[in-house]
Amino acid sequence: MEELSLQDYLQGASNFYRFAGIKRGDQVLLLPTAEFLAVDPTTVTALTQAGKDLGADISVALIEDCGIRGNPPRPMTRAIGAWDLFLAIGEENPNPISGHCLTALKARWDYGAKQADLNGGKGVLGAKCSKFPFEILLAIADNLLRRLQRGRTIEIVDDRGTHLSFPYDANDIYGVGLALELGHMAAGQRTTWPLGGITLLPGESFSGIAMVDCISELPEFFQTPVRFKIVNGWVVDIEDRKETKELKAELAKPGNASFVDKIIIGINPKASVTTGIRRSRFGELPQALGVAKIGIGDRPGVVSSHFYTTGYVLKPTILVDGEILFDHGRPLALKDPRVRETAGKFGDPDLLLEPIP
Repeated sequence: MEELSLQDYLQGASNFYRFAGIKRGDQVLLLPTAEFLAVDPTTVTALTQAGKDLGADISVALIEDCGIRGNPPRPMTRAIGAWDLFLAIGEENPNPISGHCLTALKARWDYGAKQADLNGGKGVLGAKCSKFPFEILLAIADNLLRRLQRGRTIEIVDDRGTHLSFPYDANDIYGVGLALELGHMAAGQRTTWPLGGITLLPGESFSGIAMVDCISELPEFFQTPVRFKIVNGWVVDIEDRKETKELKAELAKPGNASFVDKIIIGINPKASVTTGIRRSRFGELPQALGVAKIGIGDRPGVVSSHFYTTGYVLKPTILVDGEILFDHGRPLALKDPRVRETAGKFGDPDLLLEPIP
């Protein structure tokens, strides 16, 4: 894992605040868990310093992990709604305050607070993926979203046997939303940092085979991918292997569900697959260019599950209405003149857009 300095962290923190649209006089509430603060105090130091350099009012309060449905204590609930931005920072759980809990929803929808989660554990704020100019990511996302919004059917395939397909409409796609119009995060929005994912909500007809390279319960890549069978939006079979024994037992428990919640496609050229696998909760692996993350379990308002897991398919080919969107993990958007023009404002486009391993 790369050696990081305080300056690396500060660059990542400044990039984050620029994307969040933080300016002089704004109030920012940092909410690390005690576990995270013990593991990586430099992150909180950098976020505090970078925010103060902008003239923002930075406050820090320790929180406990509230879990998938839990609300923070009442005094914290009142405080969260009063800030312009609140950033929850966890280690084992990257979003200790769920964006779906009543506190977060009220803060965003009623008061216009911005919510962010730092996803990736120790060091991710100072990593290349956090320092990568978010303007370039917005340009890549804009190209991909425009193509997706014109499409009707997605296929995800690879040379190992992956073949997934589903129809969709524009309402099933989530990305950086209003940031594409404003150039930064809007009031009332939620984001995950580092940036770099487009989310698709597959419908009931989502079916096929996914050859999965790793799962969130095991911090390693499989020597050969594991076969997941999906039928009408549910994982109905997982290849019986030593590595999947605990996962299959967990999904079989009452109260847990094998529902396919979402697919996230990574678009950050500087998010590392090889480094991410060694970070907490796979670090920046979900944002790495061309990685398809399959979320399985709970979807608020649709299916309830006490257990949530993710499977990753590395660098598949993704087609929209039969036309290639990603070619073996590499988006055709990287060749788009507008994307390259944006990258050129920050340096050599060939270097900036070249993925790191």
